[in-house]
Amino acid sequence: MTYKTTYWDTESKSQKERDCTPEEVAEIEQRKIDGATVAVNAPVLSAITALESTVTPRRIREAVTTDAGKTWMASIDAQIADLRKTLVK
Repeated sequence: MTYKTTYWDTESKSQKERDCTPEEVAEIEQRKIDGATVAVNAPVLSAITALESTVTPRRIREAVTTDAGKTWMASIDAQIADLRKTLVK
């Protein structure tokens, strides 16, 4: 694929176009991949954030003082760990 870029030519005082170098093309393609990765990971990151937001100071106190709280906290941690495994790198 050929990419074009523009630049300002100081001699002619006008904008001109040239082909991108292979390095510039590689950078453009990598940015596309990075953008796609962010889009794929967005729902998973949202789910992780939602789970993390349920871990309030009150829930942490319950996790320290009750068996039910400990079980709940372990369940949340396991769900978050499972979601993190699905993230695209």
